[in-house]
Amino acid sequence: MDGRLVPWKTTNRQMLMLPVYQLRASNRWGHVLEFVLEESDGREWVYRYNSGVRMSLSSWIGLPRLGLPVVNPSAILLEKSRSNSPKDELDIRSVVGTLDESRRTWLKLALMRCEPHHPWLDIL
Repeated sequence: MDGRLVPWKTTNRQMLMLPVYQLRASNRWGHVLEFVLEESDGREWVYRYNSGVRMSLSSWIGLPRLGLPVVNPSAILLEKSRSNSPKDELDIRSVVGTLDESRRTWLKLALMRCEPHHPWLDIL
């Protein structure tokens, strides 16, 4: 919470309540598994930092050729846009060329709504 890691209580049932939305589990070898919990209204995914930014759940998650569910890369890039890290900058530059027109447009409109002067708008 508040950017801190808080141990999970194992002695009794514990529910996650907002603003907690991320769980990390690690084993003794240092392998980490992360769960990010997202919000929806039942029909649309709702961006946690601006509830006016939405995407239909059928667009938000898809099944590519391998059959494993994956999150729409535009939604992932929107989340990454909040950071200013070199890794996220590399991600946008690597992925932007693979986005189809509808995904690129959605990301551009979402960024314009959340951060109208974001530097990524220039490459979208």
